[in-house]
Amino acid sequence: MGALVPQILAVLIHAVSRIVLNPFIKNIQTSWVKMGPSGVKASLDAGANDLGGTLMNESITRAAGTRHGQEMLPETMEQLIVQSGRKPRQRDTVYRNADPLQKSKSFGNKLLVN
Repeated sequence: MGALVPQILAVLIHAVSRIVLNPFIKNIQTSWVKMGPSGVKASLDAGANDLGGTLMNESITRAAGTRHGQEMLPETMEQLIVQSGRKPRQRDTVYRNADPLQKSKSFGNKLLVN
């Protein structure tokens, strides 16, 4: 029960943020590093509309005690998004669509760490 409470609170914060910050902030991001796949799916279902980006060799959140991994493939991110009934879209840092060539290069790779 103890580990579940922070995740429930994080999902609640995403949901309330969607309500309170709309229309001033359009994109509410959830982090797979901090919340893991189940927390991400719950946050997307609760109102988040952006899944945090691809990280490699992430260490800060892991040092704080999470165990959700250091890396997630774009294919896995897309599966989580589709499972939440959303349409995945790669973007740049200012929310423009990713360049098609860059997007194609991001798929079909192997994890660098296990």
